[in-house]
Amino acid sequence: MPISHARHTRQNTRPRPAALKQAVTGALATFLATVLAATAGATDNAGPVLVTFERRPQTPGVTVTIEFTGDADGRSEVAAHDSAWGGFKPDPADFTNMAAVSDGSSLPIAAIDALRWSVEHPPSATVLFSYTLREPSSPGREPLPPGRNDYRTAVGPDLFRMFGPLGFLYPQHLRDATPRRHDIRWLGFDSSGLVCASSFGDGSTQSATITADRFINSIYVAGRFSEARRDIMGGRLAVLIAGDHWGFTPDEFADLTASIVAAQRDFFDDHSHPWYLVCVTPLEPAAPGSFSLGGTALTNAFALFCDTGTSLRPGSPHLAHVQRLLAHEYFHSWNGVAFHVRGPEGSNYWFSEGFTDYFTRRMLRLAGRWTDQDILADINDSLARYDTNPARHATNDQVIAAFWSDRDIADLPYRRGDLAALALDQEIRRRSGGKRTLDDAFRDLMRAHAGRQMPDQEALFGFFEVEAGPELAQSVRRFVLDGHDAPLPDSLDELDASLSTVGRRSMDPGFDLDASRQQRRIVGVREGSAAQDAGLKDGMPFRRISIGADQDKPTEALADVEIDGEWMTIRYEALGPVQHVRAYRSGRVPR
Repeated sequence: MPISHARHTRQNTRPRPAALKQAVTGALATFLATVLAATAGATDNAGPVLVTFERRPQTPGVTVTIEFTGDADGRSEVAAHDSAWGGFKPDPADFTNMAAVSDGSSLPIAAIDALRWSVEHPPSATVLFSYTLREPSSPGREPLPPGRNDYRTAVGPDLFRMFGPLGFLYPQHLRDATPRRHDIRWLGFDSSGLVCASSFGDGSTQSATITADRFINSIYVAGRFSEARRDIMGGRLAVLIAGDHWGFTPDEFADLTASIVAAQRDFFDDHSHPWYLVCVTPLEPAAPGSFSLGGTALTNAFALFCDTGTSLRPGSPHLAHVQRLLAHEYFHSWNGVAFHVRGPEGSNYWFSEGFTDYFTRRMLRLAGRWTDQDILADINDSLARYDTNPARHATNDQVIAAFWSDRDIADLPYRRGDLAALALDQEIRRRSGGKRTLDDAFRDLMRAHAGRQMPDQEALFGFFEVEAGPELAQSVRRFVLDGHDAPLPDSLDELDASLSTVGRRSMDPGFDLDASRQQRRIVGVREGSAAQDAGLKDGMPFRRISIGADQDKPTEALADVEIDGEWMTIRYEALGPVQHVRAYRSGRVPR
């Protein structure tokens, strides 16, 4: 499809808050004065790192060559990412045909363990370390269940896609905080007519001066894509869509993405990002008629997985989900990349994910995509999910331990951070007489740590105390760490809404949907559920299960099941019993 060069001309008319134009005063200044001084960047004699992706004739897979300055002691360790990423760990079988060369001579390579190798070389010599990423059809790679994002390296004739944490073997002596130049080169792809791009640009060569960790946390693709591009206040946005027969056009997706990206850059008054890549990959639905969507933020990029039937038309049941995912993941460019809270993996998900959920709503309103009514409905949905979560009183340590294995636990950090941010914003507004909000506080927090050591949880709670007072700061601490109840404000001034209790029926298929899709038969039908009343029984084979696929019937479940040798369609309302949950009600006319 032809590239679109339509220019995005969004003007930055939003005034910057006075709090960001003036020196921070009073108690906040006292707090900021305790922040550590900027850490001086480490210096070394290592030159740039050159990474080459190459398709070689008669060689299956893609060969990756990393050229770097070896360690001064004559021994360099190259290794894969040292922990799980996106639910996957680097697979030793993905890396084959290891070789190392310096000045034309082969170098000895010794395996340290399954994902680490040692290369012997002259001190500080230029080393070319290469390996081949195997094709996914190679023996040993297990197929994934439908509906799951496949972050593993894809190597095929029409698509190469590598996420750095799962595909790079990187020299460990260069994994420090030093921004250094990284050059990227693509060889042997142009002859196949493939478009090459990465987190750092497109074309046959790209370059970035960046830390090793940010370079690794990136995406590299070459494929046959439908494309659309936009200019956003001097920066470039590229949307690359793999596959065919999508429910939206590249231009529709690019326009949506551009509005979200521009709004967030306006919010932070930061238009310094020269490049942003969105790569869209088809995702096999978990079942025919169902809707699957997922993705992840990376350095200067976002990878989206969704089924080809996804629609972006107004009124589509998919639209709000796609908007939310794009806005949430792009906000990680600031909350997660430019700024983060120090601590063990998973310990601060309540901030990195939950606060991002809170700001996602605000960014969608700023982009002109959501109204106050949409925001209030989303707040109430978040609150209902918290109130009905059976694990809502789990401690943060329990969340860390079970985040990847328990769905209820996994949702807690999102709900806790979201509701904590809601409470902090209301209290900041009250204490300042409406002159200051959490928006201002978050931007000031980022500014205070730009180029400095990031805060830990204790420093963050100290910041909350300065902004919202010791009582609420302590309540937030108990809420996110100890599992106490959410410190909800009685009202939300911005939305003119008051807290109340309402009866609500949540979406509930009435059986174990995940297990059923994995086993391709109905599993775990609950006594007294709507599914049981409609006639679903454990053990029934099915061809299709969908919930909310019809935008005119968002709560309808549809199951094509086999009963006594015949296929029948069962329809019912996928709603659980009425539960009393808290919600905010407003009499304001939506704007």
